[in-house]
Amino acid sequence: WDQKNYDRAIADFNEAIRNDPKLALAYFSRAGVWWQKNDLVRAVADYTEALRLDPNQPATYLNRGSVWRIKRDNLREIADYNDAIRLDPGYTTAYVRRGLAYEGNGDRERALADFRTALQLPSAKDDRWSHETARARMALLSEGQSQLSPPNVLAGESGARIALVMGNSAKNFLLRRVLGETALHVMQHAKLPLFLSQ
Repeated sequence: WDQKNYDRAIADFNEAIRNDPKLALAYFSRAGVWWQKNDLVRAVADYTEALRLDPNQPATYLNRGSVWRIKRDNLREIADYNDAIRLDPGYTTAYVRRGLAYEGNGDRERALADFRTALQLPSAKDDRWSHETARARMALLSEGQSQLSPPNVLAGESGARIALVMGNSAKNFLLRRVLGETALHVMQHAKLPLFLSQ
């Protein structure tokens, strides 16, 4: 998407909210656009409003947790994943993302437990990213290794000096599902390579 498409989408969601201020889906959708624009404050605000209007949507907690990850607020990130799992105990992606949060926080045992749970859920077979991520992270943690990048690199904080060198499927996942345009900018302007395995 280019800037005009983002702006058009924001205008459309603004109109939907003016027409029905209690439409949680409009706030949820606009939050996703703010996230893509890297306006994380507005993204969190809209996800929070969507949850105020409809607190029973695990995907809203999951997405807000992912924004907290970029903002490096580990406690809120994990709390949102906890709520997503409370609402949907079979939510494979929520277990994987919480496992990644635990891993990034140095809590190896909880990370492994979440990755194991994700792999045992029936939905893991239908969620390729979650299945592959959980399997790969478990293997690395079981070997006593962890290749997660520091949060400032994942968030695209200025001064980051590494590049992500990986296969297309991993690159596409990172760009689309976790990091958005910020990751692309970091990768294009990095000085040193970081090799990630799949």
